[in-house]
Amino acid sequence: MIHRLFTKAGRTHKSAAVELAGSHYENFPVLSFLLPSRLRLDVARLYAYCRTVDDLGDEAAGDRTALLDEWEADVHRLFTGRPEHPVLRELQETVDRHRLPPAPFFHLIEANRRDQRQNRYDTWEELLDYCRYSANPVGRLYLHLLGYDDAERQSLADATCTALQLVNFWQDISVDAARNRIYIPREELQKAGMAEADVLAGVNSPAAAALIDRLAERTAPFFDKGLFLLPLLKKEEARCIRLFTLGGQAVLRAVVRAKEEAFTRRVILSPPAKLRLLWQGLLPYRPDHRLKEALAYTKRITKESARHFYPAFLTLPAKRRLAICAVYAFCRRVDDAVDLAPSKEEGQKALAHLKQKLLSCLEGVAKDPLFTALLAAKQFFPLKNAHLFALLDGVAKDLEKVSFTDWPRLKQYCLEVAGAPGLLALSIFGRRSEQAEDYAADLGLAMQITNIIRDVGEDYQQGRIYLPGDELQQFAVTPEMLAGDSTPPPLQRLLAFQAARARAYYQSATKLFTLLPRRSRFCPMALHAVYETLLSEMEKYGFDVLGRRYQLSGKRKAAIIIKVGWQWLLSMRT
Repeated sequence: MIHRLFTKAGRTHKSAAVELAGSHYENFPVLSFLLPSRLRLDVARLYAYCRTVDDLGDEAAGDRTALLDEWEADVHRLFTGRPEHPVLRELQETVDRHRLPPAPFFHLIEANRRDQRQNRYDTWEELLDYCRYSANPVGRLYLHLLGYDDAERQSLADATCTALQLVNFWQDISVDAARNRIYIPREELQKAGMAEADVLAGVNSPAAAALIDRLAERTAPFFDKGLFLLPLLKKEEARCIRLFTLGGQAVLRAVVRAKEEAFTRRVILSPPAKLRLLWQGLLPYRPDHRLKEALAYTKRITKESARHFYPAFLTLPAKRRLAICAVYAFCRRVDDAVDLAPSKEEGQKALAHLKQKLLSCLEGVAKDPLFTALLAAKQFFPLKNAHLFALLDGVAKDLEKVSFTDWPRLKQYCLEVAGAPGLLALSIFGRRSEQAEDYAADLGLAMQITNIIRDVGEDYQQGRIYLPGDELQQFAVTPEMLAGDSTPPPLQRLLAFQAARARAYYQSATKLFTLLPRRSRFCPMALHAVYETLLSEMEKYGFDVLGRRYQLSGKRKAAIIIKVGWQWLLSMRT
C-alpha cells in the first residue's frame, strides 16, 4: 500500500530520493550546493526518508497508524535484509556505507505515531520531548554522515534541530489547527489568557501577538546554543549548518513581524529572501548591533586591565581578537569576584551568580554584555565548557584559608586558575597539533608559579600559602617567616627551588609557538617573555620578595614586547 501511495511506476532509485527532496516547500534549499558534494546524494536519501514518514503521518489517506506500522516493518528490513520501498532500497547503500544507527530512523516513525494519538501539549517539557523524536534524529543522522558520533556534537545538533522544529510549529499554527493539532503548550496559552478554541478558530488579537513574542523568545536560545557546533566542524561542514540556522532565524523573525496574523496566515520565505540567505551564508559573519556593543565592552575591559599586552592582541585576526577579549574579560570578572569581595560569603555569592550566568550563556541565553560576547566567542571557536568551569572552581579555593600539602595538589590548582585560561586562549589561537595543549598548560603553570613567588608575602597576609607543605618542611621554612619585612635565607632557597620548576615549564612552553598559526604566535610569545623576565628580575635580587615589590615598568614591558615583535616578524618568514 505504501508503495502505491508514494511511488510512481518506473521511477529509478536515484529519482526516488532526489525528486522527493525537491517536491516540497522548505524554508531553505535541501540540496544546497553548500553541502559537501560527497554527501549531497546521501542527504537527499535521508530527506526522502523523513519526507515519506511525515507524509504518512500527515497526508496519507486511510489508517495512518497501520501505514506507519507497515513502513516500520520495511525499515527493519533496511537493517536486516532487503526493504521493498524504493526510497529505502536506495537509502540502504547510504546506511551501510556510513554505518548509520537504526534508532534515529525509528524515532522519526514514533514521532508520527504520536501525532495520531496526541494533538495537545500541556508543558514545554512535553513539547521538547516530542522534538527529541520528531527533529533531533535528523541532526544526529547528518552528523553520522559527516563522521561524528560524540555526545557533545549530538547535543549541540539537537539544539539546532529543536529550534527549527519549534519555528515550524509557530509558522504552521493555522495549518496544524486545520488538522486539530495545537503545538503551543497549554501553559503558554493560559499565561496569555487564551483558550484552545481561539487557536482553532484563528482568532488574532493583541494577546495572540504577545504570545508569539514569548514563543519566539523561548525559541531563539536554541539557535544560539546550536551555533556552538560550528567551530567543532570543518569549514565546509559548518557553512551548511549555519545556512540552516540562518533560514530558521529568518522564518522566526518573519513570524514575529506577522504576529498580528499568526493564527490565520502561514509565513513563508520568498525566493528572493532565500537568495539573500544563501548570500548571507557565503559572506563572513557580521555581528549585530547588540553584539557589537558587547564586544566593545569586553575590548574596553581588556584594554584597561591588560594595557601592556593589548597591543599583542591587535596582531590577531579580527574574529580571534574579539574572542580573546571576551575570554580575558570573563577571567577578569571571575578574579574580581574574589579579590574585591568584602567577605568570604560575598565572594561565594558573586561566584555563584557568575556560575548561573555562565550556565544560561551555555544554553544560549545572555543578557549581560560580557556573556553576550562570550556566547559569540563560543560560536566562533571550540571553547570547552570544562575549562570555563575549572576557572570558577579554582578561584573559589582562594576564598578559603589556602594551603597545599604537596606539589601535585598545588599543580592541580594552578591548572585550574592559570592552565584553564591558557587552554581557552589556545582554542582561539588555533593549533597544528593536540600536543599544543600540553605546552599551553606548561606556560600557564610557569606564569602562575612566577606569581606565587612574587606574591608570597601578600598572600600570607590574606591567609593563603601557595607553597607546598612538604617543601616548606624540606627547606625548614615556617609560616612565620612569610610575615616579615625581609626574606630569610631558607625562604630564598625554597623560592629559588620554585623558580627552577618554573624555568623548566617556561622552557617546555617554547615548543608551543611553532604549533600555532603564525599570526597567533605573538600573544603567547609576549606573555612568555614578560613573565620570564619578571622571574629573572626576582632571581637577580636573591628572591627578596618580602623586602621589595617586583614589577616591570611600562617602558621595560614595552621594550620586551618590541623585541618579541621582531622575533615574531622573523618567524613569519620561516
